[in-house]
Amino acid sequence: MVNFDDTNTIGTPAVDIVRVLVLEKRTNVIEVLETINKREAKDSFDNGLLKARLQSLFWEIQGMLIRKEKADEIKKIIFSEKPSYKDLVEAFSTINQSLDTIRLTRIDTKTQVDTRRVKNVNDHI
Repeated sequence: MVNFDDTNTIGTPAVDIVRVLVLEKRTNVIEVLETINKREAKDSFDNGLLKARLQSLFWEIQGMLIRKEKADEIKKIIFSEKPSYKDLVEAFSTINQSLDTIRLTRIDTKTQVDTRRVKNVNDHI
């Protein structure tokens, strides 16, 4: 969690703080999904906490989702009266893919190099 009382936070660019907040909210959603998945009957579980955390994550990244034209479909699901567990997971999956597209959650960032063909790689540099 970001500590706004820390003096180091002042020198941190706002975009970095927002990135950390988005990742924190994403982690919160994943934790709720873990809790729900531990239970046998997903249909009998109250999806309220999952819905609330998805809404919180949505508000944090709403601008990005609007630019990617995914905001309406996600908003329709997570702000509906009684969304199903399946619909909420689908909405989270769409959000997750959007965060990967902007490279916020991407972990495979190394360029794959075929070591057998080093000459071709050097020619492109």
